[in-house]
Amino acid sequence: MQNNRIVIQIISNALFGAPLTLPDAVDWKAVARESVAQSVTALAYDAAKKAAEADGLPACQPVGAGSHPRPASEGSPSSCLQNDVYALSPIPPEVDRAWKNACSAVTRRNIRVEAEHAELHRMLSGAPSGDWRLATGDSIPYVILKGCASAAYYPEPFLRQLGDVDFLIAPEDVGRADKLLRENGFTYKESSNTDERIYSRGKSVWELHVAANGTPGGEVGVRVRALMADAIEKATFCHSERSEESHKKTAAETKEIPRPPFPTNLGGLGSPGATWDARDDSGNSFLVPSEFHHGLILLLHTARHMTTGGVGLRQICDWAVFSAHMGGRFPGVFEEKLRSVGLWKFACILTQL
Repeated sequence: MQNNRIVIQIISNALFGAPLTLPDAVDWKAVARESVAQSVTALAYDAAKKAAEADGLPACQPVGAGSHPRPASEGSPSSCLQNDVYALSPIPPEVDRAWKNACSAVTRRNIRVEAEHAELHRMLSGAPSGDWRLATGDSIPYVILKGCASAAYYPEPFLRQLGDVDFLIAPEDVGRADKLLRENGFTYKESSNTDERIYSRGKSVWELHVAANGTPGGEVGVRVRALMADAIEKATFCHSERSEESHKKTAAETKEIPRPPFPTNLGGLGSPGATWDARDDSGNSFLVPSEFHHGLILLLHTARHMTTGGVGLRQICDWAVFSAHMGGRFPGVFEEKLRSVGLWKFACILTQL
């Protein structure tokens, strides 16, 4: 529990300038392992380095001559994160190397998954460039759920760890989407959830949804679906300035955590079929929800985790950066609608965590 609190403290300090009061002795290996378990690996590592440097202490001890970190495979943090207790700074070199390797694995996965978001966009638009003005009659309107849409709200979006590609389409488009995904090498995996269909291709996992994850049944579910009814129509373009190849080059050339530019400001390119920018041909673009719909998606997803396997730090961080982005506008945008589906108090409590 203490290691969990330390991870929360250093991330809160890095994201929001919250006061940092760490104990005299920090088990940095256990903290690193906790960050990996909570899917906040790069966010916590970057925050820990900043906290150590702000404390006037070196970020890590000098590494001996001829000592080189061994690259970790994608998604496989180094196993040398053990359980010794160290004084509050510096972070021991073997921990620093292992943690950095884990971050590199996260970055490589993020690069791949971001490119898959863009692939989905091009695939569903029916146009190689992803330009909706060139979309054919076979185009399938969609919007991304979480993933890169959540990352865009972070001060340094690349630090947000990506998982699978989740997207929402209209129920009547499921048949066409299924055919398109199969034609592009994806295999359908059986699911007991009638609101989602899971497809895989190699390392890629794409989840097709016809309702936001966590949508309840009954009358409340009907009201939630009504609130989400125009989510696709009100989607906006989100753009990453560089291509997958330039992301990979950045990752290969730097010895620190690679900092590729993830999706930039939301809504900058208008809505589907409205405004298009030629920059999109040289980078990654995809459609993300409006502020209201993104907030509702996060709340439904987090509430579902609370009733199933528990809420993780990544879900809490996603909500924290989003609610901070909304600031004083939050009640005006959300209160009335969230009260109608019983989520207003939950949103207020989540914001206070």
